[in-house]
Amino acid sequence: MESLIVEDKVESSPPVDREKTCPLLLRVFCNTGRHHPLNEYVRGNVPSNELQIYTWMDATLKELTSLVKEVNPEARRKGTYFDFGIIFPTPRMPGYRSKEIGTTCSGQKGPDDGVTLASKRFQIGDYLSISITAPQRGPPPRMGNRMGMDNRMDNRMDNRMDNRMDNRMDNRMDNRMDNRMDNRMDNRMDNRMDNRMDNRMDNRMDNRMDNRMDNRMDRMDYRMDNRMDRMDRMDRMRPF
Repeated sequence: MESLIVEDKVESSPPVDREKTCPLLLRVFCNTGRHHPLNEYVRGNVPSNELQIYTWMDATLKELTSLVKEVNPEARRKGTYFDFGIIFPTPRMPGYRSKEIGTTCSGQKGPDDGVTLASKRFQIGDYLSISITAPQRGPPPRMGNRMGMDNRMDNRMDNRMDNRMDNRMDNRMDNRMDNRMDNRMDNRMDNRMDNRMDNRMDNRMDNRMDNRMDNRMDRMDYRMDNRMDRMDRMDRMRPF
């Protein structure tokens, strides 16, 4: 059983029984001489020349090559190379990455003819990129070198993003910790100062009160003594 191909518009078709599995919609983007740049797969946008294929996870690159040749007459010439790559979203940041999965040649057998989508860990929702190279130009440049550069750039971007996020998190945590420590220290210092001030004020007040009371008591004693002396004198002055 062959895969069903739909170009541009998806047409409804009866379900196809292929090992009791429903086909998946494979979104393919072909380009002549090179792959589409990754910056064309941003913010929900995709290259304009989309090719939609209904197929299964066990579809081989040779089978996909035949389906592409059906809708692309220029690619039917013998010796035309098809360089396949998977375009998949990055897990931690917006954007896409690419991964080479194999190369086929029209009219010739190759080691990647039997490679399947499942064997390359293709996930439903990923895109398939195909670079088509005419026979007179020779074999297409391997996607691995360019993909390696893309992966390096992605790794650098990931590292930079991680470092920035870590720095921001560290700064926020440091600021929060500093604020909490400052608040706690301020509260403790305020409490200590309040206690010390209260104690000093209490001591001063107590001392003043004690001094005043002592002075008053001394005065009262002095007055009482004077009165008693007067009373004694008066008693002595009286005749019997």
